[in-house]
Formats: sequence, structure tokens, C-alpha cells
Amino acid sequence: MNSLHYVLVGHFAKDILPDGGYMLGGTAFYSGVQAYRLGNRVSIISSTGDDLVLDSLPNGITCYIQPAPQSTTFENIYDAQGNHRTFVIFASGKSIHVTLISSPTHIHLSEG
Repeated sequence: MNSLHYVLVGHFAKDILPDGGYMLGGTAFYSGVQAYRLGNRVSIISSTGDDLVLDSLPNGITCYIQPAPQSTTFENIYDAQGNHRTFVIFASGKSIHVTLISSPTHIHLSEG
């Protein structure tokens, strides 16, 4: 089976953790990693600030980052039973402008 060239356009997210730290998240991250694990060539076009480290991405994923003053940042807060979630957005990244560098097999546009 031939691998696809899967191009994602969307924001990485800075997911705030209960201890105050953060982990890399967002649709671009999760779908990009999954596509890569399935054996595809993956390129991600995103916009982030200096406050977000992309070390969690596999080395084989190519990223094209447009600088932003801040990264998309949010926190999921759950009740004691884990049944109710409050979603708090602290910051949103800037718009992403795209010029395709090649002809991808698939392109995935995401918000957030």
C-alpha cells in the first residue's frame, strides 16, 4: 500500500494541565500523529507562539510554523466525578495563511 501525503492546516494547542503545566494538543497534533503512525507522510501548517514546544511530535512530521504572539491555549476542567467538563479558552492563535508547497494526497483543515 502506498503512503499518502497528509497535509493538515490548523492550530496546535497548549493544553493546560491540573498541575499548571501543559501538554501539546489540538486537532493538528492528534490527527497528524495518528496519520504518521499509520505510515503516511505528514506535513502540518500551523501558527504558534514561542510559548509552545513541539518536542512531542514524531521526528518524521514536517511542520511549517507561522509565528504568532501567542499559541492557542485552553484548559479542560472536570467535576469530581469526571462527568462534566468546562472548557476554558485562554488564548487563540492567529489566522493561518497557506500556500501549498506540493500536491498533497489529502488535506485536512481544522479549527482549534
